[in-house]
Amino acid sequence: MKTRTIIGICLFVSASFTLNAQVKIGDNPGTIDPNSLLEMESTNKGFLPPRVAINSVSSASPLTAPVSAGMLVYSSGGIVPDGFYYWDGTKWRPILSDNIPSYGELYENGSSTLTVTTAGTYYQWINATLGITKGAGYVVGSVATDNLTIGASGGGIYRVDANSSLKSNDGRCNKMVLFKNGIAQENLFCRQTTPSGIIIPSESVNLVGGTLISGTISDIETADGINYIVQEGNSGSGYDIQFTFTDLEKQANVLLFNGYNLGSNGHEVELQVYNITTSAWDNILASTKDIPNTTSDIFREFTIQGNLANYYNASNQMIVRIYQTGSGSSTHYMYIDKFLLTADEGTVNVKISGLLSLAPGDVVDLRLTCNIVGTVYNMLYTNLNIFRIDK
Repeated sequence: MKTRTIIGICLFVSASFTLNAQVKIGDNPGTIDPNSLLEMESTNKGFLPPRVAINSVSSASPLTAPVSAGMLVYSSGGIVPDGFYYWDGTKWRPILSDNIPSYGELYENGSSTLTVTTAGTYYQWINATLGITKGAGYVVGSVATDNLTIGASGGGIYRVDANSSLKSNDGRCNKMVLFKNGIAQENLFCRQTTPSGIIIPSESVNLVGGTLISGTISDIETADGINYIVQEGNSGSGYDIQFTFTDLEKQANVLLFNGYNLGSNGHEVELQVYNITTSAWDNILASTKDIPNTTSDIFREFTIQGNLANYYNASNQMIVRIYQTGSGSSTHYMYIDKFLLTADEGTVNVKISGLLSLAPGDVVDLRLTCNIVGTVYNMLYTNLNIFRIDK
C-alpha cells in the first residue's frame, strides 16, 4: 500500500511539472528566458517549419479546415510565391518582404489612333505596352486585352495612377475613366489639365503650358469701370473686341464669354479670325450667335477648328475678334464682363488618381469617352499604374 502511495505522489508531481515546465532546445539548456514557453538556441543551426504547397490564399488547403488563426507554415512549390505564410482566420497572409511585390503597369507611347464612332461609348486603349509587373500570383498584365488582372495572392487596397496625353482633331475630350470588371469607377478623381484662363480686355494671361493670350481693344467703351461694351449703331456697322493667341499648335482653341444685350432683338455676334493671306476677317462659324434682348447673363461657346495655317503670322500669332453685327433703328449695347479662354492646342491631358479595393480575379483597364462623333485621337502617351499599399 505504501508503495502504491509513493508511486501516485511521484506521478502527480511529474504531471504538475510537465504542465508548467518551460522547454529549451539546443545550446545552454539550463539557461532559459523566464517568459518563454519554448526556446531554441544555436549558433550554427536554424528552425525548419512545416513545408506545404499553397495554391490559393483564400483556401485552408493543404491543411484541413478549420485552421486556427496564427498557424504558421512555409509554402514551397505552390502557385503563390515561396515564403512564410500565416492563417489569419480567413486566408493565408504572407510575412512580406521586398521579394513579394504587388504592382503592375501598362503604358503606351506613340502613334496609335482612335476614332469616335458612337457618342458616349467607352473606348479602351489600343496597342498598349506591358510595363513592369512582378509577382506571378499578384498582378498580371495583358497587352492583348489592354488590362491588368489581380492574381490569386494580390487582393488588397491599391493606389491607382493614370496619366494620358491625347491630341485630337477638335481639341475635345469628355473624360477618361478607370474600369473594374467592366464597371466604370466614377468615384476615382479625374481631371483635365488642359490650359485655361480668364482674361479682361487689354490685359494678358499666361496659361498652363506656356500659351500666351493677350487682348486688344478696338472701338470699345467701358461702363462703370466693370463691364465692357461692344456698341452697334443704327447703320449696322459692327464693333469688336480683339484677342491675340501666341504659340498655339494650330489645332483647336475654344473661346467662351458671357454678357447680355440691351436694345432690340436681332443682334448677333460672330467669332472671326484674321486671314493673313487675304488680309480680311473670316467668320469661322457656320452661323452667327444670337444675343437675346435681356439683362440676364448669357453664355455662348465658339470653337475654332480645322486648318488654321492661314491665320498665323510670322510670329506664330493668331488674332481673333468678337464682332457684333445686326441692324436696328437705334444704338444697342452688348455688355461683357469677362472672357474664359481655353487653349486646347489640340492636346488633352488627363489624370486619374485614387484608391481602389481589388480582389483576386479583378480586372482593371483605362477607357476614354467622348460625345462628339468623328473626333480622332492620337495617343501621345498613356500610363496606368496600380500599386498595393496595404502590405
